[in-house]
Amino acid sequence: PVIQKFINDPKEQYDVVVIEWLYSELSSGFSSVFNCPYIWSSSMIPHTAVLSLIDDHVNPAYNVHHLSRHYTTTFWDRLQ
Repeated sequence: PVIQKFINDPKEQYDVVVIEWLYSELSSGFSSVFNCPYIWSSSMIPHTAVLSLIDDHVNPAYNVHHLSRHYTTTFWDRLQ
């Protein structure tokens, strides 16, 4: 109910919406509701999922997937 009141209040106006990316783009809808641009924010190091939002990618030869259990990046690990 509190969020619905916040969204539906016509008096609310913002210059920009800053959104923490939490594995979902659903919160980007606030930009449309308040008719303002949005800025993605991520408290994690840049990884494939976050960089795909800006159409960029990390090189898998020297970057480990952020959900991987293995953080070693030896030559033999990369070959597997």
